[in-house]
Amino acid sequence: VAAPPAAPAAAEPPRTVAPGSPRSNLPRGTVRQAAPKPAPEDDGPITREKIAGQCWMKAEANNARISLDKRVEFVDRCVAEGLKAQR
Repeated sequence: VAAPPAAPAAAEPPRTVAPGSPRSNLPRGTVRQAAPKPAPEDDGPITREKIAGQCWMKAEANNARISLDKRVEFVDRCVAEGLKAQR
């Protein structure tokens, strides 16, 4: 009689069992590990382009109905403030 397998270590990440559905291409009962968490991105120094991108997103979210010319003015002011705050 074979000995039962050893208990898994407590440090292992949680595992999920793949479903035996017809859409799954894995055999029934296959055990897969959960995807690892992505490493935090190092954005590096904040550049004018990054500030401008953030300002455009603010303009889109807050001022969706204004003209493009007014958005450009808003973004220019926002970038200037962001660069001033960075110093």
